[in-house]
Amino acid sequence: MSLQEQQLIRIFAYFSLLTMIVACLGLFGLSSLATTQRTKEVGVRNVMGAQMPGLIYLLSRQCLVLIGLAMSRWLQDFAYHVSLGPGEFVLAGGVAFGIAALTTGYQTIRLAGSNPVQALRYE
Repeated sequence: MSLQEQQLIRIFAYFSLLTMIVACLGLFGLSSLATTQRTKEVGVRNVMGAQMPGLIYLLSRQCLVLIGLAMSRWLQDFAYHVSLGPGEFVLAGGVAFGIAALTTGYQTIRLAGSNPVQALRYE
C-alpha cells in the first residue's frame, strides 16, 4: 500500500468514527425525548409494581425497533447486492443493537430507577 492509500484509509476511519459519534448523539437525543414524554407513565407503572427490567424493555423497545427497520431499509437501497452469509448480518446487527442499547441505556435506567413521586407530584 502506498502512503497516499494509507492516508486515505486513515481519513475514512476518522470520518466513520465522527459519523458514529453524531449518530449516537442523535440516538441519545431521541431516547431522552422518549423518556421525558413517558415520565408519568413510568411513574404510574412504578407505583403499580412494575419491575425495572420490564420498564427498561418498555422504553428501549421503541428505539431498537426503529434501528432494526432502518437497517433493513438501508440494505435494500444499494444498487449492487453482494451475497453475505448470516454471520456478517448477525455481527453487524449485534454491534448496531449493542451501541444503541448503550446509548439509550443511561436514560432508561435513570428513568426506571427514579422516584415515582417526583413524576406524579403535579398531577
